[in-house]
Amino acid sequence: MNGVIAWFAENKVAANLLMIFIVIAGIISLGQTRKEIIPSISLDLITITVPYPGASPEDVEKSVVNRIESAVYDLEGVKGVAASANEHAGIVTVEVAYGYDSKQLLNEIKGRVDAIGSFPKDVERPIVKEISVRNLVSYVIISGPGDQESLKKIAEQVKSDLTAIKTISQVENAANKPSEIAIEVSESSLQRYGLSFAEVAAAIKQSSLDLPTGVIKTAQGNVSIEARGQVYWGDQFEDIVVRALPDGGQVLVGDVAKVKDGFQEGADFTRFNGKPSVALAVYRVGNQNILDISKALHEYVKAPTSYIPENIDVDVWQDTSFYFKSRIDLLSKNALGGLMLLFMVLLLFLRAQLSFWVSVGIPISFMGAFWLLPVFGGSINMVSLFAFILVLGVVVDDAIIVGENIFSYHRRGVLGLKGAIKGAQEVSSPVIFAVLTTIFAFIPMLFLPGPEGKLMKVIPVVVIATLLFSLIESLLVLPAHVSGIKSGDVDNIPVLGFIQRKFSFGLESFIEKVYRPFLEFVLRWRYSAILVFVGALFIMLSMAASGWIKVVFFSDIEGDTASASVTFSQNASADTVNAGISRLEEIAFELKSELRDETGHDQILHVFTTISGHNSGSVIIEMAPSENRNISGGYITDKWRERAGDLPEMTDLKFNSSLNQNTPAIDIELASASMEDLRDAAGSLKARLAGYEGTYSIKDSFQKGKQKLVIELKPVAKNFGLSLDEIAGQVRQAYHGVTIQSIQRGESDIAVVVRYPV
Repeated sequence: MNGVIAWFAENKVAANLLMIFIVIAGIISLGQTRKEIIPSISLDLITITVPYPGASPEDVEKSVVNRIESAVYDLEGVKGVAASANEHAGIVTVEVAYGYDSKQLLNEIKGRVDAIGSFPKDVERPIVKEISVRNLVSYVIISGPGDQESLKKIAEQVKSDLTAIKTISQVENAANKPSEIAIEVSESSLQRYGLSFAEVAAAIKQSSLDLPTGVIKTAQGNVSIEARGQVYWGDQFEDIVVRALPDGGQVLVGDVAKVKDGFQEGADFTRFNGKPSVALAVYRVGNQNILDISKALHEYVKAPTSYIPENIDVDVWQDTSFYFKSRIDLLSKNALGGLMLLFMVLLLFLRAQLSFWVSVGIPISFMGAFWLLPVFGGSINMVSLFAFILVLGVVVDDAIIVGENIFSYHRRGVLGLKGAIKGAQEVSSPVIFAVLTTIFAFIPMLFLPGPEGKLMKVIPVVVIATLLFSLIESLLVLPAHVSGIKSGDVDNIPVLGFIQRKFSFGLESFIEKVYRPFLEFVLRWRYSAILVFVGALFIMLSMAASGWIKVVFFSDIEGDTASASVTFSQNASADTVNAGISRLEEIAFELKSELRDETGHDQILHVFTTISGHNSGSVIIEMAPSENRNISGGYITDKWRERAGDLPEMTDLKFNSSLNQNTPAIDIELASASMEDLRDAAGSLKARLAGYEGTYSIKDSFQKGKQKLVIELKPVAKNFGLSLDEIAGQVRQAYHGVTIQSIQRGESDIAVVVRYPV
């Protein structure tokens, strides 16, 4: 190693070329490295979602969930299986064990699930997919006084405009009502024409379709034959013939049914600032830059390329690039501030030229890390930026040691190239081992299991790369740059030289009069000193173990949004759900007005309300940026929670204002073969926990199901040729309807449902 150090110090051109190469490679790589909020990683979870329309949770568990669990639990690579049986659908979640390929396990699970042949006939096709982190950039909200159909048409045009922008590739509908063509059959009309529900459904299914029928081979070439009858709009379905009468007349769908071309009943809907809205989610994919996408969105909102009515607002909401920019700004400020502070402190003790080249080690080391980051699959994201901030404090320790030792040779009269080489060679071994010990401390993080390990893998990559390039700069580049110092131990500038002498004398005086006697005392009483530090260690560990020092994996980080998520019982009516969520929305607007009057500024900017499915929803408050806000998100959520109280038929209500996932502080799982025993045990446990001071929002996952009406055939039914399957099918058609086809209209997938009026 000494020979390499001497060669680079003697060949300044090589040292400069090495430095320039690292800087240029870092700059080029920095421009090409993808920029995102968090890395795109798999969460090692595979979900199996099975729709079972009209089924109760008990039926879903017995007929769907149990069979899937039995089919997949013994696959190699399955760490655990969790299931949820809900009304109309069952969800089974499979956790992938560490070290197994989730893609391969996904294919094996699909094969096992597809091989299940005992599902009831009304169970829809299972959806098996791997859960991974998606990089949401922002939402685009279209809101105004228009109806949902008008807003959706405008949203489709906005979506088309956005995907036409070069920097944007993926735009999806978010929490919007699905479109539906509902053909509501009148029972009295059916009786008038002597028709049945099944005949109407069959007529529509047989008439509305496109079918390839063959190919005619001719001398001029092949001609394809296709039967076309597919219809796409509500009024076209009304003209489908159900029955032709002997007198030449026809019974049309419009004669026996009312066709509604609109949205699914009771499905999701959203409001933005109290007005009906449609939301579009914009995602970053591949190597796209989150900053470029955000810029394009804001430019589009300022000047849409399509006509937007004056009473319709288009807003960018929850722009995640804001957090990315703030972390970039923090890193830039810390790096610049650290660089200036380091240079100024070194200038008090070392010559200006030496101080400058030692400080230059920071940007050179960072450029080297930027160069290698994409090589190891990394990106510029919140985690990697945190790693750069973390390593900023230790990145030039080796350069300071080498520089100071070279300076000590200068003070002893060994100047120029000889002093640079001797100073660097003398401390090369301890510097290398000091850097290696830090690197070895971070290497285990490369092998952390689970999604957290994948997320944090970039931290050791950044730290190790930065420290390695810092070592290269301090031993190979720095000596060449300071080899030109020919005279003196202080600068010739009068004021600076005087300050350097004063600080140098003061430091030497402190070492001789304070540090040396203290060191001799500690060495003389070395065992006592060791005991003191061991005792201090035990005190610190005891403080952490007793809870006096809080130990958490991630501390709470306040965001610029606050949310209230509520779930109601399965029995809750649509009016109860709407009233409960509207109450949360009203409180949010009340707080917005009160806080504006109290502070003189808008503390709450926007309120976004969502109703999901038939028994849950959320209200999200977007607050002013933290630097412009003097009220914390915790204060707002506390006020919100206090005023909301307990909503009618509510089973769960969660408030959150931090960037961390809002998970329970304590989660206790009870298991038993008896549901009654579980309910009794859960009730007793909740009562006991409520007696502890500081506990709140104690909930269990049990939800009381709907009342059930059981149909059983009488023995006489067989005499009339009736079967339970036929009766159950007719009842199902009457109350749930039949989805006879799904059509593609534009970019929307629209279900065509035949049912009785809701």
